[in-house]
Amino acid sequence: MRVSKNPWFMLWVLVIAQFALSVGAYAWGPLAPYLVDSFDINRTQIGLITSAIYLVATIIAIPGGILVDRFGSYYSLVVCLLFSAVPYSLMGFFDSYSMIITLAGISGVGYGLINQASTKGLIQWFPPQRRATVMGIKQTGVSLGAAAAAISFPITSHYFGWQVSLTGIGLVMLLVTGIVLLFYRDKPAGSLSNLASTPAAILPKKNPFKLVWNNKRLMIVIGIFPFLASTQICITSFLLLYLTEERDMSIAIASSCLTVTLIGGTLGRLVWGALADRFFNGQILKACILLSAIGLASAVTLTFAPKGMPLAVFYIVSALIGFTLIGWNAALMTLVAELAGLENVGSVMGLAIAIGWTGIFVAPPIFGFVADTAGYTLSWLLVSGCVLISFVGFLYLGIDKKSTDSEELNQ
Repeated sequence: MRVSKNPWFMLWVLVIAQFALSVGAYAWGPLAPYLVDSFDINRTQIGLITSAIYLVATIIAIPGGILVDRFGSYYSLVVCLLFSAVPYSLMGFFDSYSMIITLAGISGVGYGLINQASTKGLIQWFPPQRRATVMGIKQTGVSLGAAAAAISFPITSHYFGWQVSLTGIGLVMLLVTGIVLLFYRDKPAGSLSNLASTPAAILPKKNPFKLVWNNKRLMIVIGIFPFLASTQICITSFLLLYLTEERDMSIAIASSCLTVTLIGGTLGRLVWGALADRFFNGQILKACILLSAIGLASAVTLTFAPKGMPLAVFYIVSALIGFTLIGWNAALMTLVAELAGLENVGSVMGLAIAIGWTGIFVAPPIFGFVADTAGYTLSWLLVSGCVLISFVGFLYLGIDKKSTDSEELNQ
């Protein structure tokens, strides 16, 4: 069978793979009320399930990124899909919290490879002037997957049980593995030369630690990663519980707010990349500054929202939070990829994810513990603090870049 060599076709295969893995990774917020009832566990223990996935994903991220650079995105995609599909397919057969968290951790091996593999594929198949846009399209798979989980899991869990929800997504992942095997390929090596249009892209492969250490801007961008990652995972893991427990919403209405948040995230991942490519002359940093400013205002609004705030306002705030604090991912990953260059993108992205995902596996249990002991206001205030740090970091990079560009013009 002849496989298409169209870059846009390859992009959609990557979107499908990202979507399937994201449905599983973001299952735990929508499933939280059912797991709390089934296992008699608290918010901290719910957060630990997500932490298990991202702890393993963080451990595998750096060696996984090096392997992606060595073996290419095709084989890496197959491996990461299988390592996620098998554990999720088995989860429905165990009525034990310890087994669920163990299998969730094993699935982290697959989730720890998907971003490096898919980013490597995009950098291969698309020229620099389109990468922010296609990265945004690819990353919509994450937020669409999260939205699909928010919509489908409460329904399937209510009527069929949470076990069917988890086993079902495992079978979907197996189907997507077959799609990748049949239809996805790496770009032939001889046609990659036209992508090396920037000095960074033609450098030989380097130790990712040394490359980042010697690049102040890249170091700061990667340093911002865990703060934005923390905000994203806390929103997706606890927004539904917060709205049902603190705001007395029904699960149906709270799920609709979470769905609006995740749809906003999908739009954000598309829009921020397109803004950078079309209106900011390819300067993705400007988009990052703007999105973090809007995200900060939205997070503060949610933190200090008064009792009795109209539902319509919650929908608006939910949409803005999603548009920025879930929609940031593609913009930041594009910035990392541009600073790393083609030859190093897999290993540097692996390092970025390893550092960034420390926020993801640390934040949920901390958020849950603070909510259990001190209430939701303080826990959401911590989220706002993470967004503030990110905004200051992007603003500093923008000022530093402007200063550097002025110095170069004067020389």
